[in-house]
Amino acid sequence: MAQEKKITVWWGKGFYKSEDDALLEAIKKFEAKTGIKVELSQYAIQDMIPKTVAALDSGTVPTLPIPTATTCRRAANGRSRASSRTSPTSSTR
Repeated sequence: MAQEKKITVWWGKGFYKSEDDALLEAIKKFEAKTGIKVELSQYAIQDMIPKTVAALDSGTVPTLPIPTATTCRRAANGRSRASSRTSPTSSTR
C-alpha cells in the first residue's frame, strides 16, 4: 500500500486576512498539482523563534525554511537579499 505524501509547513500568521487567504489558495493549488498533502501550522511572528528552537532541540526540524512576507515579496520580484546589495553588472577594480 502506498504511503501518503505529506509535508509540514510552518508559516507566520499574516497581518491581514488576505495574506492568509492567498497562502491557503497557494496550498490548494500545490496539493492539486503535486498530490502532496500540506499540513499547515501558522504562528504569530513572535512565537516562531521559540517554536523553531524547541523543534531543533527535540530533533524535529521544520521541512523547509520559514519564509516571511519580506522574503516572499523579494522572491516574487526576482530579488534576493544578496542581489539587492550588489549589481550583476558591477565590476571590482
